[in-house]
Amino acid sequence: MGKDLLKAELPRAQNGAEPQLLLTSLLGDFWYWRDEHIPATALVRLLADFDVTSDGARAAMRRLVARGLLDTSRSGRTTAYGIPARTSEVIVERAHRMLTFGTTAPEWDGRWTVVAFSVPEQARGLRTALRSRLRLLRFAALYDGVWVSPHDLGADAQALLRELGIETATVLRSAAVPGGRGRAIRSRRST
Repeated sequence: MGKDLLKAELPRAQNGAEPQLLLTSLLGDFWYWRDEHIPATALVRLLADFDVTSDGARAAMRRLVARGLLDTSRSGRTTAYGIPARTSEVIVERAHRMLTFGTTAPEWDGRWTVVAFSVPEQARGLRTALRSRLRLLRFAALYDGVWVSPHDLGADAQALLRELGIETATVLRSAAVPGGRGRAIRSRRST
């Protein structure tokens, strides 16, 4: 009985790929240029080939719709899913970045684009969307609400903040202060 109780308390094991990631990868690789929507039953069968249950597949589709990464359409009792224009743009941009990675090193002017923002806990979905979109713009988190990029992306960041309706944010271009605290941070070991 002790073993059964221990098993019940552990999180269930996850096998295979995450259904949302798997579905977006498959659609991104094979369907992003198409306007037609795919019936939900076909997507469920497709994901079943990767050991995703019917319930897991349907939950992944609902969550991707909620995140704005899939569109839905209905014809009678049939629900179908397609890729919205914004998602296609993201797929093309990611493919371009992957295929051109390392071909040329951009010239750096020594300045950073900094985005500092505050999004309340109640707007967790908005905060997640902002972080995802900042990553797509090639920003990285310096701290939770401070993101930086060595590229001149101030206009893009401001456009993103306007699009998401975030008013509690600041975008600026800045140079690192020579000899500043960032330079003094070192790995500390006990000797």
